[in-house]
Amino acid sequence: VDLQHRGATIDVKTVGQHRSNPALTVDAYEPLRADYYILASRISETDVRLIGYAPRQFIANAPVRNHRDGDYHFVEQEYLFPFPRSL
Repeated sequence: VDLQHRGATIDVKTVGQHRSNPALTVDAYEPLRADYYILASRISETDVRLIGYAPRQFIANAPVRNHRDGDYHFVEQEYLFPFPRSL
């Protein structure tokens, strides 16, 4: 868990600049402890763009894909919930 906001726990997953269409991946072997999972894309050394989020149950029901490092819950960017725009 990386953050807490209004009583909810949040795990932020960051992808590097080399990914043009990043997806949210969460290790399938670890228990899902956070209430929400956020996908962030590193734009530069100091800038990060928030792409979207998904609640724990959404991640738990996401397809599991295998990569050389192990199995991951996999949520494509288009299925993530958008962040509300601030006023």
